[in-house]
Amino acid sequence: MVDYPIGYRSFHRDVALNYQLNRWLPVMEEAEVTKLAGEVSSAADFSRAMRTLAERTAAEGRHLHASSYFRAAEFYLPFGDPEKGRCYDAYREHFDRVAAALPLERRDVPFRGGVLPAVRFAARGPARDTIVLHGGFDSYMEEFFFWGPDLAAQGFDVVMFEGPGQGAALRRHGLTMSPAWEEPVAAVLDHLSIERASLIGLSLGGCLGIRAAAHEPRIERVVAWNILFDFYDCFAARMPPALARALAEKSDAGDDDAVNATLASLASAGPEVAWALAHGQHISGSRTPADFVRWLRAMNTRAASPRVRQDVLLLAGTADHIVPLHQLTQQMEALTGARSVTARIFTAADHAASHCQVGNLPLAHEVIARFLDLQLRPRDEQR
Repeated sequence: MVDYPIGYRSFHRDVALNYQLNRWLPVMEEAEVTKLAGEVSSAADFSRAMRTLAERTAAEGRHLHASSYFRAAEFYLPFGDPEKGRCYDAYREHFDRVAAALPLERRDVPFRGGVLPAVRFAARGPARDTIVLHGGFDSYMEEFFFWGPDLAAQGFDVVMFEGPGQGAALRRHGLTMSPAWEEPVAAVLDHLSIERASLIGLSLGGCLGIRAAAHEPRIERVVAWNILFDFYDCFAARMPPALARALAEKSDAGDDDAVNATLASLASAGPEVAWALAHGQHISGSRTPADFVRWLRAMNTRAASPRVRQDVLLLAGTADHIVPLHQLTQQMEALTGARSVTARIFTAADHAASHCQVGNLPLAHEVIARFLDLQLRPRDEQR
């Protein structure tokens, strides 16, 4: 249903806008994306142009493309803007029409007075394992639906869910994200009676998944796609080093006024930074920018990593504009108790050097499948 183009395109000179266009390219029309990219110069332009394109493709009955353009239209809009909610609802409406053709079962997982939306793709034939998959800072689980049938065909039961701070769990149930990701993972495993599983976390999910594995023995393998050892470090990489250190020191000292003022000045640095600060404060439930910094600094795997006892696969890209490559070494060195640690660095030659291997998703899928096959081979031979 979806073809994954190989190669990272140069649609736009802005790194952040260009990444988002490449990220959604498999579910958009490349000629339309190319034309749109030449007409926008800001995040606001991007949202308006995507909304126009979404409405046109919706009128044409192109539900997959319409859903993707509505998704892109709402991406940079602030949470307080009613248009963001309308675009999200339209995104879901059109995507659900496409998803009706997929062999999935929807489940609502009770969690803290709300619901974690989940879907399950049943393995074809006897299940070799259960894969539990989740996103990170800004993903919706619908982005991964098209992977489900392929993984099911390889003998995996596949469960995808949105945790607190993600998708409908946030928008429709008000659940905000905590670093204690083992709690929503445990809720999913409990509700679906999953006794053992491989956990795959994308983007910030690479951090969240490691944290969950440290506490949840039903997870037997964990894939950080890609690595994210320290989320604050990802933000700090966009600041002058002295400013990043000063911000951390002010946060440690409880000087919230100074932290708030610093972040207000950073918000003018560009659309990506401004969006990340506003989005992060909302999904984390932070009342102030200073609260968000404390949340950011708690979002790492330093203390959790030594407690991980599972087999671990770490993915990283040499041109990742979000996660500095040195975090791969940090993450590998911190996994002192893991049963095994496998790492793969993707390069420009792989067309997968960007964040989460956008540009060559089939290669990332292949690497993950090989890892799971290798780990599951003894079990398969015993059956």
